[in-house]
Amino acid sequence: MRAALPTPAPSPAEPGPAAARAPRDARRARGAALWFGVSSVGVSWFGGVVLAAAGALPRQGPPAAAPDDARALDALGQWQLAHGHVGAARAATGRALALRPADALVLLHLGEIELLRAGVPGQAARLADARAALERSRTDPAVEARACERLAEIDALEGKSEDARTHLEAALRREPSSARAQARLGRAELELGALARARTAFERATELDPRASDAWSGLGRVRFLQDAPNDAAELFRRALALEPDLIEANALLGRIQETHGAKAEAELAYRRALAVAPDRPDALQVDTLYALGALLSSAGRGDEALRYLERVVELRPDPPHVRAHLESARLHLARGEPELARARVEAVLRANPAQPEARALLERLEPGPGPR
Repeated sequence: MRAALPTPAPSPAEPGPAAARAPRDARRARGAALWFGVSSVGVSWFGGVVLAAAGALPRQGPPAAAPDDARALDALGQWQLAHGHVGAARAATGRALALRPADALVLLHLGEIELLRAGVPGQAARLADARAALERSRTDPAVEARACERLAEIDALEGKSEDARTHLEAALRREPSSARAQARLGRAELELGALARARTAFERATELDPRASDAWSGLGRVRFLQDAPNDAAELFRRALALEPDLIEANALLGRIQETHGAKAEAELAYRRALAVAPDRPDALQVDTLYALGALLSSAGRGDEALRYLERVVELRPDPPHVRAHLESARLHLARGEPELARARVEAVLRANPAQPEARALLERLEPGPGPR
């Protein structure tokens, strides 16, 4: 049975993302991508491309669309989307689908719009609508590859890496020369721990498109995980020359630089990674917040370090980010703030009562036996 596809009225309360009027912000959103151009900041690769393109669109009015012309309504929806009017785009495309419910291209466009809307906080349920439309559209060979890439993007958001791999392999069977699909396949393989297969996919993507910054960064991540830091650093620098705002490349290059003693360069790299989406950090950025805090702490810049460490404590309260909690406790203790230090230590001990560093800190705070 086909999933129902609701057709809501346009909502004036659902404006297009502000990035539609700011190509640099859209580029930063794409740079946040770790997984198929998607991260927990909730911005899709598709959305980033559409919004970046909007900055170059001419200032012209929307195309005319008679109420009974499905193709014109679909074109109107695409124009609205490109100009950042996501709610209006959904309404126009929904009207087109009502007129032509089996039109694969309209279904594809509807699925892409719902996928973009799912990136808005509180709207994740729209992924089901996006999946339903895309599954129906992929029966047409003309749009199958694109639909499968979008389905893989949904799989990624839902943590279904094996399904993502399957959808991307289907896309590549239809369009084997797609560098984008190859790079996304590399991400799926990374998530599945298949480093050799990930490396092959990323290398193929860079052969198909030498300017594929995400593929170069992904290849750098593979070499980083394979304990080849010099190779990884070179690949990250190549990615950053193409796209300076990539979180992954900046964050992992910073780790390599810190390991090699280049602490000033590492600090700059960490800060660049954190500047991409400071209000909605993803998992890698949380680790980067800790890395920067620990780096500043080791340099004797405790007050500045605490800002970053406390941010990690806020983002990872339960289960705690052990290293951030303990380093924060040490700095609070040095500042004469034992109650704050105790709170950080006890959070670690609740998760692991035998954690040795936490128990040692607790003894400093209150000599004698630890908590029961």
